[in-house]
Amino acid sequence: MKINLLVLSFFLICSSELIFGQTTDGKCGPTGNNQSCGTQFCCSQFGFCGTSTDHCGTGCQASYGKCGTGTVSTPSSTPSSSSTLPTNAPTSSPVKAVDITTCKVPGTVAITFDDGPSQFTPQLLDKLKSMGVKATFFVNGNNFGCIYDNANTLIRAFKEGHQIASHTWSHPDLATLTKGQIKYQMLKLNEAFAKILGVIPVFVRPPFGSGVDKPLVMNTLGELGFQVVTWDTDTNDWQGKSTSECLSVYKNATAPPHSHIVLNHDTIKNTATNMAPQAFQIMKNRKFKINTVASCLGITDSKKWYKTVGTPQKRDQTWTCTDSDKDGSIN
Repeated sequence: MKINLLVLSFFLICSSELIFGQTTDGKCGPTGNNQSCGTQFCCSQFGFCGTSTDHCGTGCQASYGKCGTGTVSTPSSTPSSSSTLPTNAPTSSPVKAVDITTCKVPGTVAITFDDGPSQFTPQLLDKLKSMGVKATFFVNGNNFGCIYDNANTLIRAFKEGHQIASHTWSHPDLATLTKGQIKYQMLKLNEAFAKILGVIPVFVRPPFGSGVDKPLVMNTLGELGFQVVTWDTDTNDWQGKSTSECLSVYKNATAPPHSHIVLNHDTIKNTATNMAPQAFQIMKNRKFKINTVASCLGITDSKKWYKTVGTPQKRDQTWTCTDSDKDGSIN
């Protein structure tokens, strides 16, 4: 299933010690056999019980447990407005968007990370630097953290030659949104990229890989100048898989000259600090050429990975994220 999730260590450590209402395994909602978390715990949008903001915040399923104060649900079909997004938010030239699932250059692998930057990303960058390899980061604006609070990490990844790409502002399912809401998600994040990096990415990965079969989604992304990338190989690290289970995906990936785009998450501590560095070494040993997504598609000039829209800015009072800015709509 093409879903992204931070499986918190809280759940992994405590699931055997806590009683989550009616649930017997810490899972809930439609993906958890319709089990409930009871009245003391929240059911996250991905079907796990807990009490963190990741469980009780965006997408919390109120039918299967409690939800925190000020929770913002997945955006409804009724457009809302935003007073913080300028109508001249930067975009790239229109393209015909198609779902790119794997590399074009034979024998290459693009190892990608979704949902960050996070507190674990700097450690991952340290590992990648020591190994001399490049990755691709599909970045959110206001999901597990605020992009502005992690601006230095984003700048570092960009300057060290990793590819920075879009993953929407707040990680909604684009297939459920109107055109105006999709534009808000993309342009709100473009605004942040422009402030922090002075560029906007031309590659995007839709959350959950959802919407690539929807003309409204693909046409809107194309109009905004985005090339759409999903994946052909998924570690499912978000499910709390062990290091060995995740690494088996790399070990069993079809050998060169086949190519792969692999999905991981740098919001997961084990992935960023332990599993991913081993994965890079495995693919090196298997004689894959490790590249960014753009490079594995044959686009080696990094200037073509972005559109330059100005110069990086210094942080000011506009560099903020709030619950109320997670959804919106623009014409």
